[in-house]
Amino acid sequence: NPDIFNGLGLVYFARNELDSAVQNFKKALELDPALAEVHNNLGSALAAQGKKEEAIVHFQAALKSLNYTTPENVYYNMGLIYLDSRDYDQAAHHFNQAINYRATFAPAYFQLGRINAHRVNWKSAIAYYAQALRFNPTLSEAKLLLSVAYIQDGKKKLAREILLELIKEDPVSPWAIQASELLGSIPK
Repeated sequence: NPDIFNGLGLVYFARNELDSAVQNFKKALELDPALAEVHNNLGSALAAQGKKEEAIVHFQAALKSLNYTTPENVYYNMGLIYLDSRDYDQAAHHFNQAINYRATFAPAYFQLGRINAHRVNWKSAIAYYAQALRFNPTLSEAKLLLSVAYIQDGKKKLAREILLELIKEDPVSPWAIQASELLGSIPK
């Protein structure tokens, strides 16, 4: 049963035992090569191993399936590969494709915010981080990076408000600790 091997692959992937994850995903695909979700899972495991070209082949195989119900995940995963390679145009294209499939897909908006921050386009970074937070208000890293973008855009009061909110929500989280440090650098 391919579902058993896919499930095992997911367990190994979660434990960061990537070789075992890849082996199990490949066994699942030997039993049923048309399983788009398994192609996406295998692509993710291969990407985590640094085998980007092989990962993209499996992501593309997942997208070819007519009955795949979550292609936004594949486009997002492909976007991460291009982002990691600093190919911001291709990364942005894939994150936008993810949003085309699910307009409320917060992780893609977050990554588009990061791309615009790398490009020093603070107004766009702010818009994307804000949109990510609109769809998922619990993204602490998005709050932190939104405050950084506000600081870079000269909106220190807004940055301060977001940093204080982040610190109040979970004062011992790594994001709140960074927020405290950043807050200390903003003049009152």
